[in-house]
Amino acid sequence: MKLPRCKFLHLAASAASLSAASRTASALTACPISSMKIRNGGHCNSSFEHRAAPVASHSMEMAMNRLLAPISIMLAVILLVVNFPALAVDRTFQIEVENSLRGTVPSNWWLHASWRDQTLVVFVSPPTQESFDLWYNTPRQKETLENLCKAIPTAIWNRVQPDQDIAFEQVVGGNGGKGGFQFSCRKYLAKSID
Repeated sequence: MKLPRCKFLHLAASAASLSAASRTASALTACPISSMKIRNGGHCNSSFEHRAAPVASHSMEMAMNRLLAPISIMLAVILLVVNFPALAVDRTFQIEVENSLRGTVPSNWWLHASWRDQTLVVFVSPPTQESFDLWYNTPRQKETLENLCKAIPTAIWNRVQPDQDIAFEQVVGGNGGKGGFQFSCRKYLAKSID
């Protein structure tokens, strides 16, 4: 099972908050306001004269500790085991794709390949003015992306599964990665062969 990075981070934050919630609940039940004489402005500290805590409060604390502590630890362990590959992603293939395409674009263009589900998306970003010019010149943009698709070496395609694709997405003014316009190389190359 492979979770997306944002879902993993969300679950890890939830596990951390469960642990914090159990400690907060313990602190609140360990020093209940009703079970002490308040001397220093209502702060719970060692200068209070503690009375015996009510039995219900103590049993509630014990139940919270027994329930939340093991659950948060178990959840953290499960997340680490299930998502271990997400912690150290091997980008070897993506770097090979980026390097194979560097010679086909000007040296001041930025390329970054990243998997999105079953598609290896190569984000392309020319310098700012050139990027806007390309974005608003649809025929030139299409031709540029077509040429990049043609430039992908056969050795790279041999390592891509039949249900996977390589696509290009232009980043304009820092906006990209939203899947707004992805140019599918597999579809383009299949059409150009027919």
